Amino acid sequence: MLRPFEYFLVLMKNALLMVGNSSAGGGAPAYAVPTVNIDSRQNRRFRCDSILDVEENREAISACSDGPSLRALTDLPKGLKPTHHFGRGNCPSAFLQVLQRPEIWNLPKQKLFNDVSEMQTSFAK
Repeated sequence: MLRPFEYFLVLMKNALLMVGNSSAGGGAPAYAVPTVNIDSRQNRRFRCDSILDVEENREAISACSDGPSLRALTDLPKGLKPTHHFGRGNCPSAFLQVLQRPEIWNLPKQKLFNDVSEMQTSFAK
Protein backbone atom coordinates (compact mmCIF):
# COMPACT_ATOMS: atom_id res chain seq x y z
CA MET A 1 0.00 0.00 0.00
CA LEU A 2 1.31 3.45 -0.92
CA ARG A 3 2.00 6.05 1.77
CA PRO A 4 0.81 9.66 1.24
CA PHE A 5 4.22 10.91 0.03
CA GLU A 6 4.43 8.03 -2.45
CA TYR A 7 1.06 9.11 -3.89
CA PHE A 8 2.53 12.59 -4.36
CA LEU A 9 5.57 11.15 -6.17
CA VAL A 10 3.35 9.10 -8.49
CA LEU A 11 1.31 12.21 -9.27
CA MET A 12 4.46 14.25 -9.93
CA LYS A 13 5.94 11.55 -12.15
CA ASN A 14 2.82 11.60 -14.31
CA ALA A 15 2.27 15.37 -14.29
CA LEU A 16 2.41 17.48 -17.43
CA LEU A 17 3.73 20.41 -15.39
CA MET A 18 4.48 21.59 -11.83
CA VAL A 19 3.41 25.17 -10.99
CA GLY A 20 3.85 27.11 -7.77
CA ASN A 21 6.41 28.46 -5.33
CA SER A 22 7.14 25.22 -3.52
CA SER A 23 10.40 23.35 -3.28
CA ALA A 24 8.51 20.32 -4.64
CA GLY A 25 9.16 21.76 -8.09
CA GLY A 26 12.88 21.23 -7.51
CA GLY A 27 12.27 17.49 -7.46
CA ALA A 28 10.30 17.47 -10.70
CA PRO A 29 13.44 17.37 -12.92
CA ALA A 30 14.12 13.87 -11.57
CA TYR A 31 11.00 12.84 -13.49
CA ALA A 32 11.66 15.15 -16.48
CA VAL A 33 8.60 17.23 -15.55
CA PRO A 34 8.79 20.97 -16.39
CA THR A 35 8.39 23.39 -13.47
CA VAL A 36 7.21 27.00 -13.34
CA ASN A 37 8.34 28.73 -10.13
CA ILE A 38 6.25 31.77 -9.27
CA ASP A 39 7.95 34.47 -7.17
CA SER A 40 11.41 34.43 -5.61
CA ARG A 41 10.91 31.86 -2.83
CA GLN A 42 13.15 29.38 -4.63
CA ASN A 43 16.06 31.80 -5.18
CA ARG A 44 19.49 30.12 -4.94
CA ARG A 45 17.95 26.67 -5.30
CA PHE A 46 18.83 24.05 -7.89
CA ARG A 47 18.21 25.18 -11.48
CA CYS A 48 18.12 23.34 -14.78
CA ASP A 49 16.56 23.86 -18.22
CA SER A 50 13.21 22.43 -17.12
CA ILE A 51 12.71 25.02 -14.34
CA LEU A 52 11.27 28.37 -15.43
CA ASP A 53 11.03 31.35 -13.05
CA VAL A 54 8.40 34.08 -13.29
CA GLU A 55 7.61 37.07 -11.10
CA GLU A 56 4.49 37.03 -8.97
CA ASN A 57 2.32 39.23 -11.14
CA ARG A 58 -0.38 38.59 -13.73
CA GLU A 59 1.62 40.01 -16.64
CA ALA A 60 4.69 37.85 -16.01
CA ILE A 61 2.66 34.70 -15.49
CA SER A 62 0.50 35.12 -18.59
CA ALA A 63 3.17 36.59 -20.91
CA CYS A 64 3.40 34.64 -24.16
CA SER A 65 6.21 36.31 -26.05
CA ASP A 66 8.29 37.87 -23.28
CA GLY A 67 8.78 34.87 -21.00
CA PRO A 68 7.42 31.62 -19.62
CA SER A 69 3.69 31.25 -20.07
CA LEU A 70 1.11 29.25 -18.23
CA ARG A 71 -1.37 29.83 -21.06
CA ALA A 72 0.95 28.51 -23.74
CA LEU A 73 1.90 25.05 -22.49
CA THR A 74 3.44 24.44 -25.91
CA ASP A 75 6.26 26.81 -24.89
CA LEU A 76 7.45 24.42 -22.19
CA PRO A 77 10.67 22.49 -22.79
CA LYS A 78 10.18 19.32 -24.84
CA GLY A 79 12.12 16.06 -24.80
CA LEU A 80 13.39 16.49 -21.25
CA LYS A 81 15.48 13.76 -19.72
CA PRO A 82 15.48 13.01 -15.99
CA THR A 83 18.05 14.99 -14.00
CA HIS A 84 20.04 13.07 -11.39
CA HIS A 85 21.47 16.19 -9.76
CA PHE A 86 20.56 14.92 -6.28
CA GLY A 87 21.90 11.41 -6.80
CA ARG A 88 20.72 8.07 -8.08
CA GLY A 89 19.19 6.55 -4.99
CA ASN A 90 22.40 6.61 -2.97
CA CYS A 91 21.46 9.46 -0.62
CA PRO A 92 21.70 7.53 2.67
CA SER A 93 25.26 6.35 2.03
CA ALA A 94 26.30 9.75 0.62
CA PHE A 95 24.87 11.47 3.70
CA LEU A 96 26.78 9.15 6.03
CA GLN A 97 30.00 9.82 4.11
CA VAL A 98 29.52 13.56 4.59
CA LEU A 99 28.87 13.12 8.31
CA GLN A 100 32.10 11.15 8.69
CA ARG A 101 34.18 14.04 7.35
CA PRO A 102 35.63 16.18 10.20
CA GLU A 103 35.12 19.51 8.39
CA ILE A 104 31.34 19.10 8.46
CA TRP A 105 31.40 19.52 12.25
CA ASN A 106 33.27 22.85 11.98
CA LEU A 107 30.51 24.57 10.00
CA PRO A 108 28.67 27.49 11.66
CA LYS A 109 25.43 26.51 13.40
CA GLN A 110 23.42 29.37 11.86
CA LYS A 111 21.04 27.98 9.22
CA LEU A 112 21.86 29.26 5.74
CA PHE A 113 20.62 27.92 2.43
CA ASN A 114 23.37 26.66 0.13
CA ASP A 115 22.57 25.44 -3.36
CA VAL A 116 23.74 21.87 -3.83
CA SER A 117 25.33 22.77 -7.17
CA GLU A 118 27.77 25.03 -5.27
CA MET A 119 28.75 22.17 -2.95
CA GLN A 120 28.61 19.31 -5.44
CA THR A 121 30.81 16.37 -4.56
CA SER A 122 31.46 12.96 -6.02
CA PHE A 123 28.85 11.53 -3.62
CA ALA A 124 25.92 12.74 -5.72
CA LYS A 125 27.27 11.58 -9.07
